[in-house]
Amino acid sequence: MGALRIVFLGYDVIALPLLDSLATNPAVELAGVFTQPDRATGRGQKVQANAIKEWALARALPVLQPEKLTEETRRQLADLRPDVALVMAYGHILRDDFIATPRLGTLNFHTSVLPKYRGASPIQTAVACGERETGVTLMRIVRRLDAGPIADVEKVVVGPLDTALDVRAKILGVLLRDARQNAGRAMSSGSYLRPYQCTRSTNGFGGHIELLRACQRESLVRLERDRRGGLRLF
Repeated sequence: MGALRIVFLGYDVIALPLLDSLATNPAVELAGVFTQPDRATGRGQKVQANAIKEWALARALPVLQPEKLTEETRRQLADLRPDVALVMAYGHILRDDFIATPRLGTLNFHTSVLPKYRGASPIQTAVACGERETGVTLMRIVRRLDAGPIADVEKVVVGPLDTALDVRAKILGVLLRDARQNAGRAMSSGSYLRPYQCTRSTNGFGGHIELLRACQRESLVRLERDRRGGLRLF
């Protein structure tokens, strides 16, 4: 059996260690990368490529940066002949036909223990709400946001003084182990996946306000410390 052809979709630097791991895995062939378009950033509003694009270009991988996912975009994905699409912090809601294009489907790494904290900013919200445990979930993507059947969950402890940056680093460690141990099984065996009941969502600003109102005062102080440190909440 040949190497598994994977197309990666994402734009957050949190995915770089995962990409490094995939690139050195002899059982995997990275066929291309989808990421966000170049954006104006910083005080000078200079248009810059994101770290995912720079990583891919340095390895001569095809890079696609659609503003919207259209039928043309789906055909571009199909042209890469992926066995699977792997998503992490991409920032687009995927169309049904796009999800179904890879031969073995589309998987997503979400940085919470689902069903808690679906949607945006799951790490920051878990810390702000005083959780003592969070983690990363490997799941199949379906139309509903972060609602697909789960392949695996890896958990980390949130210490009493941990910030979102601390928890992010812990999650990266278990993320790589999860990718090595379980991604192949999730891609090849539908019976390995299990459904779950969706509960709390952090999708959108209103979702954050609803959750943060219930947080303890000391947890809100930790969130404010992250904000002052310049951490983007996304």
